[in-house]
Amino acid sequence: MPNIVHASMAMPATPVFDYDEEDFLFDQESRNVNEATSPFDDVLLAKWTYAMDHGLFHFSIAAEMPIKCLPGKYSLYLQLNPQRHATRRPPPTFSSTREPADPARFHFGRVPAGEHLLRLGGGVDAADDDRLLINISPVGRGHVLLVPQMARLLPQQLEQRGLQRLLDLLLLSRSTGLRGLFNSIGARASVNHYHFQLYYFDHPLYIETAPVERLDDGLYQLTAFPAPAFVFEVTRATYADVASRVVALAELILDEGLAFNLVACRGGRCSDSPARPELYQAVRVFVWPRQPELLQEPTDDYQVASCEFAGHITVASAESLNSLTEAGVAESLRTVAEPAFRQLRDIVLSRLGGPAS
Repeated sequence: MPNIVHASMAMPATPVFDYDEEDFLFDQESRNVNEATSPFDDVLLAKWTYAMDHGLFHFSIAAEMPIKCLPGKYSLYLQLNPQRHATRRPPPTFSSTREPADPARFHFGRVPAGEHLLRLGGGVDAADDDRLLINISPVGRGHVLLVPQMARLLPQQLEQRGLQRLLDLLLLSRSTGLRGLFNSIGARASVNHYHFQLYYFDHPLYIETAPVERLDDGLYQLTAFPAPAFVFEVTRATYADVASRVVALAELILDEGLAFNLVACRGGRCSDSPARPELYQAVRVFVWPRQPELLQEPTDDYQVASCEFAGHITVASAESLNSLTEAGVAESLRTVAEPAFRQLRDIVLSRLGGPAS
């Protein structure tokens, strides 16, 4: 159970976005990235753009920010973003992957009112204060932080309610380019205050349709990718069950002394071959276990976290943009994830299982 610090934080008045399950969009055209939008997309992007136009970020997202897809099998994208590398909060040192939140350290309750975009109603428990804040050092369009039960100052430990909220937001979007991310402590989390990241990345990722192997009912392994991962799928049938199963896996990972990165995105079904491959009928949830890095040394170029596992690598220099290869990046991803996955695979199969197919 996460440690909770009951902080006294007076939250600024912020518009509320209400929704219910009837608003979820389970089936999407696989390449509907820019065209059609949903009410959630419209509100989020309008408020995010207003904040960008009014200088609330460390830097402006430039449409001409160089990006390229590395030649090869995995559609790995490099994007030059030196400002993010220069302005990101310095990585802290942690003592444990289950470190309690510390109100004396930076937390999102200190964020100025102008950086609060939306409060979230409906869905899980509308009485709690779930917020969307801008990420002031963005990697892409619409980059926000989802902070569940913000005033409670929960530590950066995955739990069912917050993950369900993240999945809800992905299902509210009509864009297949919206990605949800979570970095645990020891897996490049930079703030020990419970949060997820979301942003729009308008390019198809390999993992959206990558082959998977069934391990158990509702549990899959990412195959034919340098970094093996555990995979779940959210469909109409499994919507109510997946969050609890992912959290059970996350707890097992931490119990084994490891850390993890998580990515949730639209994709093809894991459990069968779709009659219409152009339809994305699932949200895929990927979990990459890894050895924890509690003393996080700054990196000169890119670091491996959830964004990089998804296939979007932001680099600090034009030299890296021009010199990195798919083989080199793939080896970095493999080195971080493969040993921990091998350590866990049999343990997960022996301890976790369940319905949801």
